[in-house]
This record gives sequence, structure tokens and C-alpha cells, in this order.
Amino acid sequence: MAVKNFLKWPDKRLRSKANEITEITEDINSIWDDMIDTMNAMPGIGLAAPQIGINLRLAVVDASKARDKPVKLANLRFSKHHWSIVKQKRLAQI
Repeated sequence: MAVKNFLKWPDKRLRSKANEITEITEDINSIWDDMIDTMNAMPGIGLAAPQIGINLRLAVVDASKARDKPVKLANLRFSKHHWSIVKQKRLAQI
């Protein structure tokens, strides 16, 4: 496990479509472990693989107070429809 350097906006690699994961392998688990180490070494509660230069649809999130419950995610998709619903709910709360 290792802390990786992360890409900063506007690095063009952050705009590329990441590749889908077809199988969870030892290599994928190793990437997730590195991502968790990297996420814990910086501010924030989540990290996507492209942010460390790996063009795969992987992410990690840990919103626990103790930062000891990381969630490993693969092949996430956020649609415009999803964000529209979130925006509508937030506006309704105001």
C-alpha cells in the first residue's frame, strides 16, 4: 500500500472517460488499498482512481468520524437525471 500523487484540475486526464471494471482481481484490490492510503493522507472523504492517474472506474469513500470504514466502489455512474433530482431536493429544503 502506498500514498500516490494526485492529479490537479485542469489535467486533461481528469476529463477522460474511465474504463469499466470487468473483474475484481488482486490488482484491483491493491489499487483500492493505495487509494485508501492516498485518501487518508489528504483532505476529503473520497477519491476516484483517475485522480491518481489510473483510468479505471474505481472510487473509495470514508465518511465515518474515525475514518476507519472505507467503502470500495466500482463502475459508478452518475447521470444528469440523478443530479437534477439532488438539485431539486436541495432547492426544496431552502
